Amino acid sequence: MTTHRFHVLRIQCERILQSSLFEIKRSPSEVIAASIEAQPESVVRRNSEWHIAAPTPLSEGALAFQMGRVQSVPTPHYDDVKRVFFEFDTERAPFTWAVFDERTQACGVLRKTGVSLRATEVASKLERLLNASQVPQESGYNLYVEVIPDPEDFVDTLLTADKVVRFAFTARYENAFDVSRLIQRPAEQFNEKVGGEVTKVEVEGPDLSRPILEELTRGVAAVGEKATATVRENAGSKLRKILLQGAPLLGEFEWVNEQVSPLDALKAALREKYNSLRKEER
Repeated sequence: MTTHRFHVLRIQCERILQSSLFEIKRSPSEVIAASIEAQPESVVRRNSEWHIAAPTPLSEGALAFQMGRVQSVPTPHYDDVKRVFFEFDTERAPFTWAVFDERTQACGVLRKTGVSLRATEVASKLERLLNASQVPQESGYNLYVEVIPDPEDFVDTLLTADKVVRFAFTARYENAFDVSRLIQRPAEQFNEKVGGEVTKVEVEGPDLSRPILEELTRGVAAVGEKATATVRENAGSKLRKILLQGAPLLGEFEWVNEQVSPLDALKAALREKYNSLRKEER
């Protein structure tokens, strides 16, 4: 039985301040899906083209697709007639599968040697490809692919600390439907309306509410934003600053039921992992 691991990324839309008069009206999820379905390509560096291919609709508003690169590689050969070694370029095309969930705007990308081992590189390549489709621009958006940091260690420190005296987080574009409406959504709206690149919100107090901070931390992590807190871990200890900088969020699943396709299994595992991040079962 093989365990398959996947990166959990978040794809978001940012409105272009001066969009075209002829823009095509689409929701953020529709923009992302249409960008994938356009099967874009982009030259990342010399002799290396990245592609999105084989968009495959799944049930319940999900879309699977391939992501990979086509690369020319010099390969050594031997001519036993002329008795000489030589090289000529051959084509390699490593690829992986991914699933975009329109419900959460999360994207699960299978980890695969040679194409998708590092979350930051995968997010960067996918972001470049999606914007290369020109679908976001014709709809008045830019797309961003964010790496989600695993927030559990940060949250555990918040919940077990003797006191939490300061908390700060960043907010950028308004897109995600499931951010904290108490303060995260207004901060995003302010940043967008004022024309800012990033807004930082900070609160101080003798001991801040842990349940509210946990909810806010999970919302901040889910859209790839930053957060910090100043805590006193034990009575009498010095104050310490902690950062939301956990390892990139990873999910995993085992494909054991052949009546369910591996892509549907990835979709189910992606939703379960994302819901676990947001603690939606509570």
